[in-house]
Amino acid sequence: MKKRLFKYKWLNALVIVFNFCILFIFGFATFDVYNLFKSESDRISSVKYFALLILAFGFLFSFISLILVLLKLSKSLFFLNLFYGLLIVMFLGVLTTVFIQEFGKMEEDIPLFEYVMLFGFICVTTWLIILINKYRYKEVKCDNIEFIGQKEE
Repeated sequence: MKKRLFKYKWLNALVIVFNFCILFIFGFATFDVYNLFKSESDRISSVKYFALLILAFGFLFSFISLILVLLKLSKSLFFLNLFYGLLIVMFLGVLTTVFIQEFGKMEEDIPLFEYVMLFGFICVTTWLIILINKYRYKEVKCDNIEFIGQKEE
């Protein structure tokens, strides 16, 4: 019997595509922040180091969860739940930070697209967590199947 993570193959494909997109986003962002360090070596603050650490951690965690899903290991569901939960917490933190900074300045040139994109990303990730937990493959384990129909004395 083949290894399965989810009841439906479309959910497996959706998780793999979403993880590839997240891996690409975190990889590009990590590379971009690293290039920013090279160009502005005299004006680097601890916040930028923290951002690089968070992006590198996200890239590594996304890579590990993608490999686990591709290999269809049993621990992949735990890593997916943990990774998507951390993504939601991280982007909620970014969203609240942006709200606090932008409303403190009271500028009128705030693009609405950034807020909608962050909110949409949080909704998609939450939806994926619900789908992953609802449609995970639960293997039926029968320990004493050979004794069915026999009388035990």
